Amino acid sequence: MKKLIGKIMRSIVRKIISWLVYLKVKISNPATILGKGCRINWTVSFCGTKPITIGRQCSLRNYAVLSPGHGSISIGNNSAIGAFNYFDGNGGIEVGNDVRFGPHCAVYSANHTFADIDHTIASQPLDYAKVIIEDDVWVGSHSVILAGVRIGTGTVISAGSIVTKDVEPYCVVAGVPAKVIKRRK
Repeated sequence: MKKLIGKIMRSIVRKIISWLVYLKVKISNPATILGKGCRINWTVSFCGTKPITIGRQCSLRNYAVLSPGHGSISIGNNSAIGAFNYFDGNGGIEVGNDVRFGPHCAVYSANHTFADIDHTIASQPLDYAKVIIEDDVWVGSHSVILAGVRIGTGTVISAGSIVTKDVEPYCVVAGVPAKVIKRRK
């Protein structure tokens, strides 16, 4: 009987915590849409007021930050965002289904312009460019994906890589800047 009561209590506590996380998310960014079965750590930040859409069965780990800025962020079903990830969605970010991000990754969809030397860099406009990460991609720990990049289906990005250009489907890339080191097909 004690085991049954313990199991019921754990289930109730999980539901309360899930409801509190959902409430925190909606207060932080009312435009956020969460799919069913998402597992979101309490410390995840949903910034701003622009749309953030998270698909079904997604996982967002400790201290991840999703900041759509002037754009939007969309994450497909069954994707996982690692601890301490940062998504800058000013130019828009689209993440497909079954995508995995290791810890400490960053995705930027905007870049500073600096051509006018008569003005400070801070006073010059940003250049926005959408980032698209297709289905079944693995982004290794400490990787950075820069504005305007499209990453093809089935790609593996090795840990510590900086992706500055589009990546064809089913490639393994590594380095700074990231280059194709292997093809999966």
